[in-house]
Amino acid sequence: ALVADIVPGGPADNAGLKRGDIIISFDSKKIKDMTELPRIVADTPIGKTVDIGIIRNGREKVLKITISYLP
Repeated sequence: ALVADIVPGGPADNAGLKRGDIIISFDSKKIKDMTELPRIVADTPIGKTVDIGIIRNGREKVLKITISYLP
């Protein structure tokens, strides 16, 4: 799932996600296509901190994100 935009001050911004990152896993679940990610995120409880696997500049990284409402 390609990150197209980031809401300033939102959970993705606070976690360090950037435009152009490719999300390959969320909370230990592999993301096979971009339609899966919104459902998985929506099923995650507010306040839970999860690992997100990404590819940035050809390298894999893991970031931590705390699920919250948008500002």
